[in-house]
Amino acid sequence: MRMTHAPNGITVLVEKNPASRAVALQVGVRVGSADEELSQLGLAHIHEHMLFKGTGRRRVGEIAAEIEAAGGDINAYTSYDATVYHATLSGRFFELGLDVLSDAIQRSAFDEAELGRELEVIVEEIRRSDDTPGRVASKLYFRTAFHVHPYGRPVIGSEASVRSQDRAAILRFFNRWYRPENLIVSAVGDLDEGAATDAILRAFESTSAGGTTRAPRAMEPEWRGLRFARQTSRFTQGLVNIGFPAPALTHPDVPALDVIALVLGQGESSRLYRTLHRDTGLVNGISASAYTPLDPGLFTVSANLPAGDARGAVSEIFAQLARFTETLVDDAELDKARAIFRSQRIYEQESVGGRARRLLTWPLHGRPPESEDEYLRAALAVTPEGLREVARRWFDPDAFVATALVPEADGAPDGLDEAVFAEAARAVSHHPRPRSAAPAHKDHEHRDAVEILDLPGGGRLVVARDSSVPLVSVRALTVAGLGYEAPGNGATRLLAETLCRGTGTRTGTEIAALMDGMAGVLEAGAGRHSFGLRSVLLAEHLGPGLDLFFDVLTGASLPTSELERERGLQLEAIRSEADRPASYAMRLLMETAYAGHPYGASYLGTAASVAAQAREPLLALRDAILHPSRLVFAVVGDVEPDAIQRRFADAMTQHGASPTAPLTPPGAPEPKAASLRRESIRGAQAHLAFHYPGLVFGDVDRPALDVLTAVLSGQGGRLFLELRDKLSLAYTVSCSSAEGRDVGWITAYIGTSPEKVDTALAGMRRELGRIAQDVIDDAELDRARRYLIGSWDVGHERRSARASTLAAQIVLNSPFRRLSDYPDAIATVSAADVLRVAQRLLRPEHETVVIVSP
Repeated sequence: MRMTHAPNGITVLVEKNPASRAVALQVGVRVGSADEELSQLGLAHIHEHMLFKGTGRRRVGEIAAEIEAAGGDINAYTSYDATVYHATLSGRFFELGLDVLSDAIQRSAFDEAELGRELEVIVEEIRRSDDTPGRVASKLYFRTAFHVHPYGRPVIGSEASVRSQDRAAILRFFNRWYRPENLIVSAVGDLDEGAATDAILRAFESTSAGGTTRAPRAMEPEWRGLRFARQTSRFTQGLVNIGFPAPALTHPDVPALDVIALVLGQGESSRLYRTLHRDTGLVNGISASAYTPLDPGLFTVSANLPAGDARGAVSEIFAQLARFTETLVDDAELDKARAIFRSQRIYEQESVGGRARRLLTWPLHGRPPESEDEYLRAALAVTPEGLREVARRWFDPDAFVATALVPEADGAPDGLDEAVFAEAARAVSHHPRPRSAAPAHKDHEHRDAVEILDLPGGGRLVVARDSSVPLVSVRALTVAGLGYEAPGNGATRLLAETLCRGTGTRTGTEIAALMDGMAGVLEAGAGRHSFGLRSVLLAEHLGPGLDLFFDVLTGASLPTSELERERGLQLEAIRSEADRPASYAMRLLMETAYAGHPYGASYLGTAASVAAQAREPLLALRDAILHPSRLVFAVVGDVEPDAIQRRFADAMTQHGASPTAPLTPPGAPEPKAASLRRESIRGAQAHLAFHYPGLVFGDVDRPALDVLTAVLSGQGGRLFLELRDKLSLAYTVSCSSAEGRDVGWITAYIGTSPEKVDTALAGMRRELGRIAQDVIDDAELDRARRYLIGSWDVGHERRSARASTLAAQIVLNSPFRRLSDYPDAIATVSAADVLRVAQRLLRPEHETVVIVSP
């Protein structure tokens, strides 16, 4: 990695990653919402939006359009402490990406008319967050924990504060903060570090110093007692957050607190997950995290509670916290934590975006990039005694915060009042210690080189060797899923969630502990037309990892206790479906378009069907789906193909069971006439979803359809430009397509204010109709094709993505067999092809619309 401090104050970090075809560019600005004055609330986040709304050289929409035309994505995020602008695109377009991003950062136009429109978009974003249970619970938690410090304010601001901002306020904020001494640029990809650094310095050389460095913030005074808040909500989920004051990122206790959070509440073998979810079912979900930003933060335990008496869950959470202050972590837990910390570096090498983000982390907090190495060494060096001492310092029962977001409907968790939390906290019976102050590769092979091999028993194996990073992704895939169920069944999803929960030789707890100890991934999943098992492993753990993979694949026993636990979670997910209104609208859309057919059902099934699922039929479904003769395997990574073939052949030979009858899909759904359905929900936003019949697997028009949806989608697409940028109708607007066995579909979505529904409906129909009437211009065609080709490269950085695609190409009868086949097909699509496919598919007489609105 090369770090350069330019004379004008900007910091540049460049790291070469020869394993990737993509390049990531990120610009971090040392200003976040916690730096705003009371009259400026929301300004940092407003900049995140406005810097993409045109410059002296680029009109509205052209910034995103140029990046998308280079096969990339551009976006930004705002935190309490920083604002980060990031682009990931095909590595061949590094100079273009740098030119676009540097232009946006330095020369944004801040057009007054555009500002007015974008403020309306941000208001829609605020309303969208008010419809999200986790966001509402988080805002309640932070404003309860921080009475003085600006971390208690929402990053995005409020509707009132956002509407109060004008161009003059924006320019004052920009001129104060967006100066080179506050800018850090990171770039990661297959780059020459010296040449890339010089290019970045030239791109930012016109920016002069003279901005304002960060002023001291109002610190939260030390406080005693319980800070508590309870809020009722329209949601069906009960969400609890319990937290203790935690130090800032640079404090020496942070590595130990992160290890404690991992052991306590991260992963299926963690203490909280095992005791409160797996063993007792006291919670639907639970996690622990150490939020240690620029200023002191919070150590948090977050839980999703089912209906019933919640006092047991609260008591057990505090009992587990107390256990950390009283007893020593055992060697197995500590070894697992160290393995996970060591593996993070290896996993990061797969993603240039993740690595570029990591390079920014420490410099944005005033520390050099090598502080990451110091942090990792400290995390790996922790001892059981050291963890206990740190827990005693920070888990203080006389200074903590607790919040409860409680449904107002029947079935809400009981016992979530202040006295319950105060009493449970007394379980942390130690005396807190004083807190110290914070101290001032191998050559990679061609990725298209794959071998497709036959296995004993009829299965197939695809192997792609890539030794640039010591990682291996393994995938098993077969034909199954929602499209093969009776409507509303939910069995395939329940099977997928239970598959890794026990075998004839290992319990679910043992499987989770083994996989966590290898810092790997093992999980099953079900789609509309497929069912699969996947694993991601460090190459050094490939042998034992494959043992575990085959044990689950051939010996999953679906233990009754695990099945009942997963059934309960699936029923809870069904009950809380309306808490995710955008997803709910899309589900109603499919239900309306495919009434009576599996495509119209939810993956979750219905409450009645899931409650009725018995173990024996699920075992029969397992046998029908996972027989070796019906499986396609894909292995991508640091492997020897011959050795992998022998390993898989041995495993399949040992299976021995005779195949049962294959799944029989229902017939094709009946065509539906045009329809419009309206449903009422409680919420802040309205959600409009559109459906048109699409293409079946293997249809030669798939590349043209993908170009069509790319013309409509993305920040440079028609829907975004016309409906969001010009009319301020929405924060989110999109269009996508999916292939199916008997019929595919094209869907589009827009979330808007209830009073804008009619305008949004007319606007979406206008744009969907226009693309079926007129030939798209050359610039749109070129942008869409380059975006699809480049995003294919970026999307297949990770071995897991390549393994999934290689297996799916065979299972789903794709005409493509190599990873390069799809981009090659996209490059040949013409404007006439797009018009022909649009006229074939986007027919008003086949349109289905669902409007879900307050």
